[in-house]
Amino acid sequence: MIFVNNTLVYILLTPNYPITFGEVVEKIGEPDFIGADLSVPETRDCVAKLIWLDRQMQVIYYEFHRSSGRDLCGEIIDAGNKPPSDLIVHNVMYLLPDYFKDVPVHNHHYPWQGFAEP
Repeated sequence: MIFVNNTLVYILLTPNYPITFGEVVEKIGEPDFIGADLSVPETRDCVAKLIWLDRQMQVIYYEFHRSSGRDLCGEIIDAGNKPPSDLIVHNVMYLLPDYFKDVPVHNHHYPWQGFAEP
């Protein structure tokens, strides 16, 4: 749990078993947005997110270029802002309304258009 000025901002959970982006979408439905953010642009480390507005929820996958050797954010953007369905969820984040309202307007969040073709 993260607090700012004694106010709960968000709750971050880590699944205790592997679950993919595809499995999450199959269980709870399509997200509203996909996020593909370079955590540090020079490194090409990527944070991929699926975002549900009505649930105030994000599922998050982190990939470090130095470990994987690939440019995941670039691949997502090149695929028409579609992530691979086999990304393993690293975190689930629930944000309170006051802190969630600005999430979709981020310049690296795109309307959901499905998963990339394998």
